Amino acid sequence: MKNKSIIITATVSALLIWVGLVEKSRSIKIDDHAYYRAHLVEQHQHDLAVNQIVLETRYSLKVSYENLSQELQQIKKVYKRLQNIPDFLDDQNTQKLQSILTEGAQSLDQRLFLLEEFKAKNGLLKNSLYHLTFLIDQTKQDKTSSDQLDQVLTELFDKALLYTLNSDEAIAPEVQLKVEELQAYINSDAAKENPNLEDVLAYVQNILDHKPQVDRLTQDLLALPIKQQTRDLSKTYETAYETAVQSSKLFQLAATIWFISMLGGAIYLILTMDQFRKAEQMARTLFEGIDDGFVSVNHQWNITYVNVQAAKTLGKRPDEIVGQSFWTTFPHELGHNLTDYYQQAINQQTVVKFEVEYRKLLWLEFRLYPRKDDLAVFWQDISIRKQAEAQLALSLKITDKALNKAKDECKKAKEANHAKSQFLANMSHELRTPLNAIIGYSELLQEDAADIGQDIFLPELQKIQGAGKHLLSLINNVLDLSKVESGCMEMHLEKFDIMPLLQNVISTMQPLIENNNNILRLQCAEDIGTIYADQVKVRQSLFNLLSNASKFTQGGVITLRAFFTNNHGVSWIHFQVQDTGIGMTPSQLKKIFEAFSQADSSTTRKYGGTGLGLTITKKFIEMMEGEITVESKIGKGTTFSILIPQMVQTFSISSDMSAEAHPLPLPSQPSDLDMDMVRTAEPALNHVTLAHNCVAADVMSA
Repeated sequence: MKNKSIIITATVSALLIWVGLVEKSRSIKIDDHAYYRAHLVEQHQHDLAVNQIVLETRYSLKVSYENLSQELQQIKKVYKRLQNIPDFLDDQNTQKLQSILTEGAQSLDQRLFLLEEFKAKNGLLKNSLYHLTFLIDQTKQDKTSSDQLDQVLTELFDKALLYTLNSDEAIAPEVQLKVEELQAYINSDAAKENPNLEDVLAYVQNILDHKPQVDRLTQDLLALPIKQQTRDLSKTYETAYETAVQSSKLFQLAATIWFISMLGGAIYLILTMDQFRKAEQMARTLFEGIDDGFVSVNHQWNITYVNVQAAKTLGKRPDEIVGQSFWTTFPHELGHNLTDYYQQAINQQTVVKFEVEYRKLLWLEFRLYPRKDDLAVFWQDISIRKQAEAQLALSLKITDKALNKAKDECKKAKEANHAKSQFLANMSHELRTPLNAIIGYSELLQEDAADIGQDIFLPELQKIQGAGKHLLSLINNVLDLSKVESGCMEMHLEKFDIMPLLQNVISTMQPLIENNNNILRLQCAEDIGTIYADQVKVRQSLFNLLSNASKFTQGGVITLRAFFTNNHGVSWIHFQVQDTGIGMTPSQLKKIFEAFSQADSSTTRKYGGTGLGLTITKKFIEMMEGEITVESKIGKGTTFSILIPQMVQTFSISSDMSAEAHPLPLPSQPSDLDMDMVRTAEPALNHVTLAHNCVAADVMSA
């Protein structure tokens, strides 16, 4: 009975709300809206008519104000009608309309006052013009009038008429000039007494005095904001009407939705019980069909439901479990031993998950879901997953061992490579000494041959010197690379001017550039400034880039640029070497900085070189905290860009290199490499000695 009263009360309340929404949706009266809009249009038309009548009255000889009075009466009537604002508008928009109407009423009063003054002043102006016309005609008809006087009066009247019917004040001086001519005529001996002439002057002066006042009143009337106020009133009303229409539509939509909700609620009340029974049956079917075990326990810890999978795990039939105590029915491994988990789910009203081994045969994952009236207990057999996890752990252990072994092998390889680089770096003196001897002896023999006139030996001696210098250059490159890789390369930071460095580089490289008929251009500001870096490494890097550009460019242009940029408050110096040579493909660009690598085998055969110059340049630039990039198009040319901080910080060898770099002790006796170098240089030295003896023999015979 109580539920029935609640349903009846809710139904009546819902109906009352629906009726209220329907009434709100029908609040707009179309007739009132049409009348008010028509009054707005009528008001606008009357305002325009008043302005038009004022202009016609001002700039014509018309002096009737009957139409103006009628229009003003109509405006007053319309304003009274506009005060009756439709009641379907909201309060905010109604207040806006009332405010605009109040301002319009004030403007209307101001217009009435100005119109009265306008009629008075305009009447005086037009009356003076009429009397002036009459007096001039009367004077002309007088027999004592002369032609000169008639001409002066005619011109005066024309100027006065033009001045009266025109808003331009520039005509006033012309009228004044004619007045002065008439006054001069009156004062002359030729004039005869005529009282009308004094009256003519008086009326003309009256026109000059009142005409500016009438123009000002006309402008004041036209400048009144009545037209704008009427537009604002129309715009505000249209906005308010649209708002009211939208509100009405919203109420109509709300009424429709409310009605549908009431209808849906009634249907829901009818179908709820049947749906509840079906849902309960569906839930039971679902719980019976899942693979997980499911048990429902009430707050008294009595089992209210158990599915087939749960009964199978417990080894009993479902009818033997339902209604029994949870603690006595469940084995201790799944019940009493896990009391803390069950109490946590009930007390904290939170989902609890845990895993448990049951009878050393199964691994079960429990999920406890506390609900309002009971506790839902689910469990899933995860034995297969546990076996997979154990196998995965074993596999990871084996993988870790293999990975550690690979790391050890990699470390040993790095140590061996580092020892090689360290050894080569320490063998610098032993490798260069025999080559310097060969180059020195060849230079001495060239000088001796030139002195004694044995020029026939000069080509061979120059070949020996060239081969020695080439071999020394290759060894220097290998040793520089080995020093960088072994961590023995040092930096000598200093502050130096950029422009002298570039000029030195250009003067040094100019002969090499001209060998291939190339043109070298420098693009750099004269006052570019200074940098703090390793001057030797910067110069060597530019030498390598320019040498590389000259080698692969024939009859082209090589450009060297230098300029500063600023990035995140740090100043950087850019060096660019651009050529118009053969260019490179994308695949060739990928390995351009690799040691002992060139574009391809054909390039090596045609142009020569070991492929170490760019590698060493890259190492030098990176030591100075910079970077080097390259852009190239096949057949178009190549551009290398070097970016170095203007203030290079002290370079420190990387941790892995410094930790592993242990300089090898120099051997007390010549090593195998020393003996190989001696044996390699021995034929060349024998050749040099033989050439020296031949030269000496020729000298003695001479």
